[in-house]
Amino acid sequence: MKFLSKFIFPWFLLGFSWVWLCGFTVVGHRGDPAVAPEETFASFDAGFAAGAKYCELDIRESSDGVLVISHDATLTRVTGENLKISKTPFAQLQQARQANGEPIHSLAELFQHYQNRPNTRFLIETKKKKKKPVDMEPKLTALVKQYHMSKRVMFHSFSAYSVTTLAQELPKVPRYLLGKDLDDITLADLQAVTGVSLPEDQITPTFIKQLHDWHKQVFVWSEMDENAKLIAQLTADNIDGLITNYPNIGATYAKAAAHTRYQTVDLTAVTNRLTKTKTWENPYLGTHQTKQLAANQTEKVTAILHRPSGNRLRLADGRWVNAADVNVGTAAVLAAPYIGQTATLRATTTLWAGPGQAAQSQPITWLPQRQVTITGCKVLHDKLWFQLDQTGWAPAERVLLHPFKATQYDLSGQLYWQLPAHARLTNIALPTAWSQPVQTALNAVQQTQQLAAIKLTLTPQQALALTSATLKNS
Repeated sequence: MKFLSKFIFPWFLLGFSWVWLCGFTVVGHRGDPAVAPEETFASFDAGFAAGAKYCELDIRESSDGVLVISHDATLTRVTGENLKISKTPFAQLQQARQANGEPIHSLAELFQHYQNRPNTRFLIETKKKKKKPVDMEPKLTALVKQYHMSKRVMFHSFSAYSVTTLAQELPKVPRYLLGKDLDDITLADLQAVTGVSLPEDQITPTFIKQLHDWHKQVFVWSEMDENAKLIAQLTADNIDGLITNYPNIGATYAKAAAHTRYQTVDLTAVTNRLTKTKTWENPYLGTHQTKQLAANQTEKVTAILHRPSGNRLRLADGRWVNAADVNVGTAAVLAAPYIGQTATLRATTTLWAGPGQAAQSQPITWLPQRQVTITGCKVLHDKLWFQLDQTGWAPAERVLLHPFKATQYDLSGQLYWQLPAHARLTNIALPTAWSQPVQTALNAVQQTQQLAAIKLTLTPQQALALTSATLKNS
């Protein structure tokens, strides 16, 4: 059915869009704090074992200038001892113990411990307050160079001064500016960073696209009350990195996203079957929304996720739908006349699992002359596919369509005749109202052919008499 190509505009060209290779970096927030005390070697080991590509940690300076791994300014929460890191020498800090018996570690000790494990990487946050301590970045740079960690670390910080300084010292190391809201980040700040790192409530698809257009990455994180459902929501966006307290869940989504491509678009789609259509909360793993799309429902499409197992489309409200379940753009016009119509199988037909897909795992074969209802219609690669009796799919040419009637997709039953002539299917039975005149015409043709053969053996007078009698009787 190459004729369809004259009617279908290449909808993937509609609207300017970037195609981004998907897959995002999973960062274990302080390791895997659900398994072991945060920012201990045990926690980092658990994070890497769970599938994190990086583990995140925080550094502060002790009173004697050692870079110490600690999120808080004091050790009260993690060890029970009220020691302020900036006022305490490192030797005293090391005497405190975390819940698993590990001491507080320095950054140098961390690099020494993991030096011979090349698949371990770290996202380091510099804890600064009004540019102090002023010598943190030079010390951090020196340690990275000393232990040859430049290809195994990234930096992020709420301090624009810190990431700008690190950009000058280690320009090839990725660095991200942290912010609690968009007001924390300016266009000037973006010049020195690889990207930004923001909480989940600040991230929107529009914001991500804008940053990507500027060739900047977007990392996202949540507070410690993060849960599995929230991870499903966060990873549904086209993010570049996820900083998570549950690296095992994040890694599951990242693995599913590894061989996909994300494309922003501005399209319109219409559901393509008589039954309700499932939607998805996350395009990578099968999480269904409870709200389904109705038959003949029109939706705005904002993105396409290209997947080896079948593309998915993002709707304006954030839900995802299988591309096979809708027709996009002018394809919806081509499909509408046929959905809900009835037909007869023209030949033995094996049903397919989906439009253009392989036969079902347990193939279903139907015999000729079976009466079916077209419960769905998909336009795919210049070809129409029909879903038959909600059971499976077959190319449109496998059926003989019955005369058109009104349906919920075609309230008048006349949409077929409104299509351009070259875009109409022709495997359609003639209406019953036409059958008698058509049969009479066929009989007349047959009699004329018979008459021509007989006249060859008659005299002119006999032939004239026979012709007059035949015409009179017809």
